[in-house]
Amino acid sequence: MKVVWGVIVLCFVFGATALAYTESQADRGAEVYAFRCSTCHGDRGQGLTDEFRASWPLEEQNCWTPKCHGSNYPEGGFAIPEHVQGVIGPGALASFPTAEILYDYIKLRMPYQDPDLLSEEERWELTAFLLRENGIPSDGQLLDATTAASIRLRPETPSVSQTLSPAVSSTLQAAVPATPPDRSLHVSPSSSPPVSAQPAGVMRWLWALLVAASIGIVIAVVRYTRSR
Repeated sequence: MKVVWGVIVLCFVFGATALAYTESQADRGAEVYAFRCSTCHGDRGQGLTDEFRASWPLEEQNCWTPKCHGSNYPEGGFAIPEHVQGVIGPGALASFPTAEILYDYIKLRMPYQDPDLLSEEERWELTAFLLRENGIPSDGQLLDATTAASIRLRPETPSVSQTLSPAVSSTLQAAVPATPPDRSLHVSPSSSPPVSAQPAGVMRWLWALLVAASIGIVIAVVRYTRSR
């Protein structure tokens, strides 16, 4: 019976495993974060906290002083919000149902002053880094458009559009052009899945079939054992 229960556990563990990222991908993402994101989001992903700013030189601790990052910033500069949320820690990614949605948000909004600054590869690396730092383990599968949709950052809910935070939801919905339909960016959960996301769906079906078949085998083994 121990063997039977071992088979059951393994079936459910492998059936629930989602494709994730490679360690080297996350390592490169750590470099992207340190260079492009840490000034606003914190050296540990804690956000633009008073404690974090206190580690800066005294003359630079108030980001919103005149001629710095306030409303009257100098030419070539930019204003930053007075509150910048953390991206590492309990609930930090709660606004993003999947890694795909997290990537889309980074693509559309980050870095704050220049969303086009990062390459596509750097965005995926940064996403992989945030997954790792928030407790999602690597499985050696490259994180990209074919795998990100299957990586859930919170329990599945009936309607993704109803559970996004207002800021994230408005950002993603505003990115979907009204016309032409065939050029719509896949960022709204209500739109049809892009072709690149379909392999992840196929993988989920294959895992479901594997689990169902394994359970059938286990049941047959149990009945046979009891009949002897």
